[in-house]
Amino acid sequence: MKIYTFLCFIIILPFTVVYSCDSDYQCGVGYPFAVCNGKLNFYPGIDYDDNFNLLIAGKYNSSHNGPYGVPAMFRVPIVNNNGFGGEIHKFFNINGEIEEGAGANHIFKFLAFVPKADYYYYIMNQAGTPVFSILKGGQGDNTITPVFNIHNTPFVIDFARYLVDADLSVYGAYGIYKFNKLPTVKADAESSILLYQNQIVNGIALDQRNSKDIYMSTYDGNILKGSVDCLNCTQDKLIKIGSDSDIGKLTDFIMVRDLIYYSFNGGIKKFPVDGSSGPIQIVSNENVLSLTEFNGIVYFQTNDGSIKSVLSTSGNYQNYLYNSTSDHLCQPAVGFNNLDGKCPNGLILWDSKGIPRCTSFKSGTTIPEICYNQYDCGPSGYFACLNGGCSCLPNFYGTDCKSCDGKVQHNSNGTPVCIIN
Repeated sequence: MKIYTFLCFIIILPFTVVYSCDSDYQCGVGYPFAVCNGKLNFYPGIDYDDNFNLLIAGKYNSSHNGPYGVPAMFRVPIVNNNGFGGEIHKFFNINGEIEEGAGANHIFKFLAFVPKADYYYYIMNQAGTPVFSILKGGQGDNTITPVFNIHNTPFVIDFARYLVDADLSVYGAYGIYKFNKLPTVKADAESSILLYQNQIVNGIALDQRNSKDIYMSTYDGNILKGSVDCLNCTQDKLIKIGSDSDIGKLTDFIMVRDLIYYSFNGGIKKFPVDGSSGPIQIVSNENVLSLTEFNGIVYFQTNDGSIKSVLSTSGNYQNYLYNSTSDHLCQPAVGFNNLDGKCPNGLILWDSKGIPRCTSFKSGTTIPEICYNQYDCGPSGYFACLNGGCSCLPNFYGTDCKSCDGKVQHNSNGTPVCIIN
């Protein structure tokens, strides 16, 4: 008699549990530690990548309250196998927002994607001040970092996005300037070159065909043409090529091939750069926030959370690509890895709306990576919460910030002061 021995191998495959939901209470411990995503809130701004996807930035509502959790970049395929746009899907989470405190930092607008560098540009609202900012794609943590402070100037910018040999940017503030590079750090602000003195614009576009011509719009309704080679020029060197009163309420402005497209709270118009005809309206009765163009189709974002398209020659025939809806998925609060409300090896911060955030401790310490207030940094009065991070008070140092190479005194508020002789 033969005895057969069978060996049974069990292969365990990794899997991800996706929690489908209709209400916050269905998500782990529920609100405020976890929510069921409601409608998607877009930030103004739309662009496209080199894989035929539209790009938008946004944050979901909770089903309980307003915007919640981590913002993200989303992609909407321009075409699918049927020749129409596909379903929206999350591309990556965007890190770098801070919900509360003097260092509060929130996305205000998505400006542009520059495919040759894999850069995403934004305007951030940092404690009430607009900051021109960047996210460098493909570098792991997808964190937005500041480039330079705009100081509440009427700031608009465009980039040489597709010409490989032209790392050029043009922007309008109090004057028209250029960078001979793609700006990435604060020091780049010092390398800007003045093109046109004192000119204030509400829209700017660089001719992507030659990276020489600049097209601009003004608050008083004019369309102007200039050149990146006109250095420190006076405003009278700009050429007026058209006008339209709707430009005064402009929301976006682009130039593609031989046409300028601009949006406002009543629709979209196009205008030939040679000035051979006046503006032609291609979208009416829409409050348009932003637009982009690809292969003769204009894609635009409306203030009700829709993404639509229109043929530039169609005369107002529109196609819906996306309407803001829920994806019916659970989402933990910022910094939490699960829906159980636990924050191991970290500190839970609470904002003024009663929403928690889990922030990890700095390596080898009990000091949080992010703070809303000074007391978040610990019981020691030697810390300050600056720009959303814990740091020592001036002249103090060390893990507990109590070391001082001088004399320690306390001011009238009881705050320690390190006096260096």
